[in-house]
Amino acid sequence: MVEGEGLVTGSIGYLEQSPWIMNDTLRANIIFGREFDSEFFEKVVHACAFTEDISQWPQRDLTVIGERGVNISGGQRARLALARTIYSRADIYVLDDPLSAVDAHVKKHILDHVILDSGLIADKLRIISTNDKSISPYAHQVVSLKDHTATVKVQKPQVYHAEPDAVVTSSKNSLTNDNSESSSVTAGDDKPKTDDSKVESTENKDKTSDKPKEREWT
Repeated sequence: MVEGEGLVTGSIGYLEQSPWIMNDTLRANIIFGREFDSEFFEKVVHACAFTEDISQWPQRDLTVIGERGVNISGGQRARLALARTIYSRADIYVLDDPLSAVDAHVKKHILDHVILDSGLIADKLRIISTNDKSISPYAHQVVSLKDHTATVKVQKPQVYHAEPDAVVTSSKNSLTNDNSESSSVTAGDDKPKTDDSKVESTENKDKTSDKPKEREWT
């Protein structure tokens, strides 16, 4: 087993793979008891690719999404949980496989507008657990976990060429209990930002395979 400890300061925003969702409105599930800041809320909703979904709902962000998010798709639930985590305005973000439930277009949008150095939390420490190796080159540090051994790689992150500011249109225009989703992207203008923030990455083994897959913390 791999063991260790570290000291961090500041608030932590944690995104779990199976988040708890209230039988309440989308807005209530995102702000989660915090003060409602309409300007920041709109930024978070856009960054998490929810703007187009909301525009299709009669009650918009005041639409009740049902117990455990029964009225929305699996991809929408994942993006709701990410939006809640980002809305917390934490100092450190720990995201457990945040892109596994979304398609390729939405993944690019979230990378551009949330996670990487052009994103909404670009000035924060971001630690991401994922099996998706495609984002490893953009991390400052990659920790691979395989066969009970940790390998740490410190690297200069590649420059991520952000997609143009996008409107992500879900094929699920109405509330649905379907766990699948398909989206398209319409390009506009984008002004990506850069800073000295860091992204860390760890790889972990997949126990269901004879040849363990690597899991990453980004």
